[in-house]
Amino acid sequence: MSDKQINHNSSEEVKTIEHTENEQNVTTEETHETTELLQSTIENTTADHSLATSITINNEQL
Repeated sequence: MSDKQINHNSSEEVKTIEHTENEQNVTTEETHETTELLQSTIENTTADHSLATSITINNEQL
C-alpha cells in the first residue's frame, strides 16, 4: 500500500471517528434533555397527586 493510500485511509478513519463522536454527543444531550423532562413530569405528577390528596382530605373533614 502506498503512503498516499495510508494517509487517505487514516484521514477517512479520523472523519468517521469524529462523526461518531458528534453523534454520541448529540445522543447524550438528547438523553439528558429527555431525563430532565421525565424528572419534571414526575415532579408535576407528584405535586398533582399531593394536591388531589389534600383536597380529598379537606373535603372529608367538612
